[in-house]
Amino acid sequence: MKIKVGIIGGSGYTGIELIRIIQQHPFAEVTSITSRALQGKKISDVFPNMHGLSELVYSLPDDKALFECDIVFFATPHGVAMNSAKSFLEIPESLAGIIGLAANLHWAWDRELAHVFDRLDGSTPGSWRRTGQHPVDLVRRTSPTCWADLAGDADFVTRVGAACERLQQAVNGPSWFGHRSEGSGGS
Repeated sequence: MKIKVGIIGGSGYTGIELIRIIQQHPFAEVTSITSRALQGKKISDVFPNMHGLSELVYSLPDDKALFECDIVFFATPHGVAMNSAKSFLEIPESLAGIIGLAANLHWAWDRELAHVFDRLDGSTPGSWRRTGQHPVDLVRRTSPTCWADLAGDADFVTRVGAACERLQQAVNGPSWFGHRSEGSGGS
């Protein structure tokens, strides 16, 4: 039995390369691929070099077939992927920001986030260290029961919200480079 693979955003270079690689794997097959712009078109009609490799038809990203896949790849920009990933995970809305926190390297220098991630798998304290400090993997492995327990913990919800605010400030605020290059005359 082959692993069913879905690709969201399969009309760009990354999506097409994923199809090419996965379709050659003996134990995996792409069963669903999405593109808003190419919905209803056959991949091989859009990309003639895919003829014989894939005859899939592009669907919309909310296609129910994606939820029947064993694994789903996002070949989309980071923000699109993080917003779309929520529908595949059972994370309470009050904690949904943790998806973006996990996917951004900001956690590497925000020491408070280590404490947040260390609490994700409440049934197995210390999972943060055991996953090699891999926050995306830890978010994926956290059980629905743990998510529900954490959503009921006001302190934890506050910590996640504060971490999301710190990330936004880091991304949208002034940077060290901006301060350094001011007054340098552009050189």
